[in-house]
Amino acid sequence: SEVVVCGDNRNLTLGIGQLINDVSRVSNLDFFSNRQLKKVAIGDDIAVAISDCGDVFIWGRGCIPESPCPTPRFLGSSLNGRVVHSVTCGGSFVALTCVTGEVYTLGDNTWGQLGVGSRSAIPNPTKIDALTGENIVHVAAGSLHMMLLAASGILYGCGYNRWGQIAIGNDTGDNDNAYAATP
Repeated sequence: SEVVVCGDNRNLTLGIGQLINDVSRVSNLDFFSNRQLKKVAIGDDIAVAISDCGDVFIWGRGCIPESPCPTPRFLGSSLNGRVVHSVTCGGSFVALTCVTGEVYTLGDNTWGQLGVGSRSAIPNPTKIDALTGENIVHVAAGSLHMMLLAASGILYGCGYNRWGQIAIGNDTGDNDNAYAATP
């Protein structure tokens, strides 16, 4: 695939290998020249890509555990034998959705946005066990929260909730890892 990048690179999300604050000219990201990409997602300081064969690559200042990671690095081709088919980025975290409907997350977890039952940063892809049995078909992320849509039509949310963004009926901001069905 030909991947071209330009813009703000203060958080290394362009993947060009060097810290240049402003890349005003379109540049090729040669790392992917021999790979067919299926999807690329970029957050505030982390980026992720998935190839057509399910290989996952990650880079950026928020790249855990090797932060910063100025060029794409191979994260894996499967998660416990599951093939990744979709990627999503929040501010400093990544969600990987498998063809089985399982979701794995990694990155910053200050507000419980990874949905794994803690507020500790997660350096490696970790399955959201609370959603075992659900077939997650779409994941969307804000800077500090994540919403997950199940095939059944149930919408789940986790992470920062100061303005009610995870749809659990209040806005205290303290509702990390709260999974709520949204009608």
